[in-house]
This record gives sequence, C-alpha cells and structure tokens, in this order.
Amino acid sequence: MGLKEEIEPVILQDEGNLIVHLAPYPVVARVAKILDGYDSNFWQEIMSNEVKVANHLVKQGVPVVPCSNIVQPGPHQVADTWMTLWEYVEPVTLPSLDGEQSIILVNDLVKAMANFTEHYTLLELGAT
Repeated sequence: MGLKEEIEPVILQDEGNLIVHLAPYPVVARVAKILDGYDSNFWQEIMSNEVKVANHLVKQGVPVVPCSNIVQPGPHQVADTWMTLWEYVEPVTLPSLDGEQSIILVNDLVKAMANFTEHYTLLELGAT
C-alpha cells in the first residue's frame, strides 16, 4: 500500500489497549499496553491467536470486525510491545437483541469455533 496521504491518528480508546484509527485509511491499530514486569512474548502470542480466530470467524460468516485486508495484520513488534491491524468500521447503534436472537448468535459462534482447526493452547487471561 503506497501512502498518498499523511496519517492522522485518532485515538478511539486508551484503556487496557491503545486503539488508534490511522485516518484517512480504513485501518485501526490495537497496541497492547504492557506493564513493567510482564512478558511481552505472552501478549504477542495472545494477539497472534486473536488474528487467527478473527480470520476464521470471518470465513465462517460470523459478524466480527475483520483484520486489515490492505496491510498484514500482524502482530507487529513496536518497541517493547505488540500491535495488530484491523479494518476500521464506522460506529453504529445496533438494535437490542431479544433472547432468541442472542441464542442464535451464540450458537453460530459455537458452531464456527467447533470447526476451528488451528491448534494452540488457550492462554489464561485475567487475574489469578
């Protein structure tokens, strides 16, 4: 992708991760905010797995935000942390789902993940 316009970063979220729209391009960077003492390679593996799962779910027709299709999604090492690249999707207000609609979406997700053939060990997240 040859850049013809200068990137104007727009911070969409700055909490557990830094989420930045690389405007005017339809690309969002998700940068892991790694605290001192944490293993950077652990987060590289987490982000790599997220990309694999997202690509699989898109192929299965599950409604998820897809990885970038104009640049390699990564993960890419940036200093002492990692970044993945995703397709920018305009924010929308979704209608509320009733119980039956929610169950259908969850069932579609479960069915899609049941035929996920990529092998990796699920990593424990959160407080231990």
